[in-house]
Amino acid sequence: MCGRAGDRCEVCGALGGAARIDVHEVWSFQQGKRPVQRLERVVALCVDCRRTQYVHRAGDDGGLDLVVCTLMEVNRWPFEWAVRNVRQADSGCLLRRATGWDLDLSVLDGLIAIEGYPGLYVPFPDRHRLGDVK
Repeated sequence: MCGRAGDRCEVCGALGGAARIDVHEVWSFQQGKRPVQRLERVVALCVDCRRTQYVHRAGDDGGLDLVVCTLMEVNRWPFEWAVRNVRQADSGCLLRRATGWDLDLSVLDGLIAIEGYPGLYVPFPDRHRLGDVK
């Protein structure tokens, strides 16, 4: 995955080596009769850009200032915009945690298999079998 991106962060362009490049999932969330969390794709991100994707964790380790600085630098945002984005992201995360999402991994069809789920669609009540829902 990181090789496909040229071992560069797909957001800020940082080159692997000094800036460790990691993989991050891009999800969409569709409300409806059966709410669905769908994996859209994976991207290569440096540590700083990846941290911005986990705002709800950033406050736990003192990384919130780093998140705000990264958002300001990468997006060329003023401080107030970055802080507002962090607050919105944190609120959105809390709302999504309160929903029982079916899981759609069909984008990975042909790359992975989940026994019992040939279309890689896992209903919420079965997600505990994957270890991602308690």
